[in-house]
Amino acid sequence: TRVRPMRDGLRYKIGIIRNGMYITDNLSYFNEPFKRFPLHRDFAVIIEPADETASEWFKRLENPRHDSLSADRITDPNRREKGRRVFGKLVEEIRSRIRERAKSQPSDSVELDELSDFFALDEKRIKDDIGMDTDPKLRKLRGVKRIKPRPSPSPNPRKVKLISERVLIPDWTNPSKRRIIFTPPITAEIALHVNATGLTYSERLNPVSTSEGQIENSAVVVSCIVDRRTSIDVIFDATYAGPVEISASRVEDEQRVGGTP
Repeated sequence: TRVRPMRDGLRYKIGIIRNGMYITDNLSYFNEPFKRFPLHRDFAVIIEPADETASEWFKRLENPRHDSLSADRITDPNRREKGRRVFGKLVEEIRSRIRERAKSQPSDSVELDELSDFFALDEKRIKDDIGMDTDPKLRKLRGVKRIKPRPSPSPNPRKVKLISERVLIPDWTNPSKRRIIFTPPITAEIALHVNATGLTYSERLNPVSTSEGQIENSAVVVSCIVDRRTSIDVIFDATYAGPVEISASRVEDEQRVGGTP
């Protein structure tokens, strides 16, 4: 596996070749379409057999059009199972190599910004906690409540300007967890979206668990009361310790399709 130097504008490019012939850009038949690379820089990858034995495996798995690879083409059940195991390991190796070279890391300045809460004055810390019934450090995450997806959001839902919003990492051994603190300017159900901004391109962080509200369409939906300080612990599907940006909108606005209430 060869990983070319990172360059802005490449996006995510993968090429699987044999004997100089391009075959495909994915291993979908081995449960790896290579479509999502959250929090990665742009990259280009070439995967090719390292020797004659590996080349023979690729040849056995190629379809007649030479545009995909699948172990289902092998008639012998033992060899077919071995092919699945071998290419399953290949998928893990490719992901590992890409992660080593292209995974984004937070800068020193980002870490200092995130640490500001630990060095804040007591007076400010008390202000942040106004309106909360319990200490946010003692909050326990509960499982995601699965509900029927809402209709597709309208192209331009009205945004809600949160007051004194802050995003902290309460436990640096688990940077996938963030504490979102804010004061809502209205009483309503609000959808919170979190984007990673310390990358070449801003990228949405997908929540998988929340201490308040529920998760809908990659957003944390929470009922808010005007001027009541709100604190939520959220776990995302990617380990990222860099800067983030919060956007918020009224849920009822996101339910409108094409501007029709």
